[in-house]
Amino acid sequence: MPLFLLLIASMTTTSVKANPLDLFIDPPTATINAVGQKVTVTVNVTAVSGCSGFDIRIYYNQSILSYTVGNYTVDGPGQVFPTTGVRYFTDASIPGDLYLVLALSQSPPNLINTTGGIVVWITFQGLMEGVSNLTFNTGVTGTFVYDSIGNPMTIDNLYPGQITVIPEFPAAIATLLLLTTTLTATLLGKTIWSKKHHTKNKTN
Repeated sequence: MPLFLLLIASMTTTSVKANPLDLFIDPPTATINAVGQKVTVTVNVTAVSGCSGFDIRIYYNQSILSYTVGNYTVDGPGQVFPTTGVRYFTDASIPGDLYLVLALSQSPPNLINTTGGIVVWITFQGLMEGVSNLTFNTGVTGTFVYDSIGNPMTIDNLYPGQITVIPEFPAAIATLLLLTTTLTATLLGKTIWSKKHHTKNKTN
């Protein structure tokens, strides 16, 4: 093939990344079954090598959900953080804005090499009935993945999540049914007594 054709082909060929670097919330949709109860979601990463840490920043509706500073962990089944070496963790969260800095010592290199796994477990509490999105912040102080020397790596996709807080209907319904049943039994008892009393009077 002529050289100029090779040059044109190289300029027009679009490279495809074999292993996209994604962060995602799992499960993508979660439910809290009553106000005051809690649910734990995870932030997961796809395959990554030579990673020294993460900045995880997630917006949520502070009227519907509550996050208590320190209510997270990086240790558990499927974790990506190594159990050895020096780890530097900071929780700078404020209501509505979860902000975790999760880093490893870079000297000597203590890096994350994984085919995919859990970066962090995060627990939220339901404050009121409603639906809250969990949205990654992508700003200059947002969500980042860092390479071995602390430079940001290119994140291909950030997949958000959602938590629904539902009212505690079962207890309310049970109480209503109990009252209805009791009232019905009382009225039915009075009706039966009235019929028997009426029949007795006619007999006399």
